[in-house]
Amino acid sequence: MLKAIEQLLSRAAANAALALLAGASVTVGIAFLTVAAWIALASHYDTLVAALVIGCAYVALSAILFAALKTSGRHSPPPEYRAPPPPPPQSDIVSLVEAFFSGFDAARRRNRRR
Repeated sequence: MLKAIEQLLSRAAANAALALLAGASVTVGIAFLTVAAWIALASHYDTLVAALVIGCAYVALSAILFAALKTSGRHSPPPEYRAPPPPPPQSDIVSLVEAFFSGFDAARRRNRRR
């Protein structure tokens, strides 16, 4: 049991490290692409136009992502309601006591025959 928990934690740590590395790589990649877009736009247009285009692109991307986040929670189905099981009938205790005494009586009769 302890070994399974240890393996689960080590897998989780490895996955977290990979996710952190992937996030850092994506961040660096986006930074380089932004600089490249800035250089390309600034060489063809003015630096003001480059700043406006890149800023609008990031705002549009964030608006799309926020809209996707907002709508993703709406379509989840409601949790299923399961009624609790009915309580056991009270006569079960009486049946158990009757069965006990019936078995006790049968054993007593059996012992008298011997």
